[in-house]
Amino acid sequence: MESEWWKHYFPIAANAQIEAALTRENVVEATWVAECLGLKSGDRVLDVPCGEGRLARELALRGCHVVGVDFEAKVIAAGRERAQKQNLKIAFEQCDMRDLQWVDTFDGAFCYFGSFGYFDDAGNERFVRAVHRTLKPGAKFLIETHCMETLLPVFTARGWHQEGQTIILQDRQLDVAAGRIDAEWTFIEPTGVSKSNVSIRLYTYRELVTLFETAGFAACQGFDTASHGAFNSRAKRLTFVGRK
Repeated sequence: MESEWWKHYFPIAANAQIEAALTRENVVEATWVAECLGLKSGDRVLDVPCGEGRLARELALRGCHVVGVDFEAKVIAAGRERAQKQNLKIAFEQCDMRDLQWVDTFDGAFCYFGSFGYFDDAGNERFVRAVHRTLKPGAKFLIETHCMETLLPVFTARGWHQEGQTIILQDRQLDVAAGRIDAEWTFIEPTGVSKSNVSIRLYTYRELVTLFETAGFAACQGFDTASHGAFNSRAKRLTFVGRK
């Protein structure tokens, strides 16, 4: 698997994934992010990576000043267009999320729904440290993701789902020793078929605590994304929060 797979994945898959994101429960998820981060109107928030900004828009509607960061120019352009249609002032910045420019700026930051673990261990730590630098003292960073404890009970080697007119097939391999899940995604659309590769670092809960604490975060907490209760062995996904 190519180490910088995301450079080739998103230009191909972006349109299907953006449209899929729009069908999710944006209001519910944005409410959960705001609750976990303790956000209020007027707070500055970092959405990283932001994609087309589905949650950034919801938080902007609540009065937050949102900055969205993403590597891919196409989704940044889509985010700006959608925000403009809603007359929302969201700052979209195209950059590598491991190289964030802000220092002691934000009242909260989040990385939501499968956008964590793109890099090798050093790169993921660099990302968490970069977010830590951007936050004001006492501010929190939230990631929402699968971890080893949530994925192993439901892991299957193959699967598929449909988003609009796009059928998305997945062929997955779980490398327990490396702590990574590698997958080939096949997008079957009326206009043709395309393929992309994905490689995600799948941390255990304890590894995430160590990673965040190494980057400078404290008071780390895990929650069951679905129930919003404390993280436990029955959780389907993990919401993980650390405080600067």
